[in-house]
Amino acid sequence: MQGDGLRATCAAFSPDGKTLATAGEDRAVHLWETVTGKRRGIHAGHDGRIRFVTFSQDGRRLASGGDDHTVLIWDLTDGAAKGPLTAQECDALWTVLAGADAAKAYRAAWSLSADAVQAVPFLKARLRPIAPVDAKRLVRLVADLDSDVFEERQQAMQELEQLSEQVAPALRQALNGKIALDVATPD
Repeated sequence: MQGDGLRATCAAFSPDGKTLATAGEDRAVHLWETVTGKRRGIHAGHDGRIRFVTFSQDGRRLASGGDDHTVLIWDLTDGAAKGPLTAQECDALWTVLAGADAAKAYRAAWSLSADAVQAVPFLKARLRPIAPVDAKRLVRLVADLDSDVFEERQQAMQELEQLSEQVAPALRQALNGKIALDVATPD
């Protein structure tokens, strides 16, 4: 996805929509993080062009098949930790999750998910709910995207980007015309 010049002949999204699998003439399956476009992994093993890829319902495995008349099943957990995690291992995995390497972060997420008994309280202590976005502010920002003044459109875009996934449902509704953008905004 990041300008690698690969030509995909098939693609599939993971059930949670956070990973895109592509494959094609290079005989490898490429996993991409959908938010950043960074590569999460490569799985090679076919002797011909890959014609299909599909995820299992739980997203832990991926099947690929192609011109070599084989179907390969890939374990996407990449050997995630099988035993109980120590506090030090949880800390190390947390650090990896915050890093820039999407492939390492992907493996770290699978490792944490493999030991829910240790990972859930660990993550609960570190993750905080995101405060909801004020509805009137959101309506104003979406309306400002259609402003005649470039600076207002630019400012609205920057603020919406900072709010990230919090505003996605409202933006989808606005695109579908399901919310009125002419609602009175605060002065």
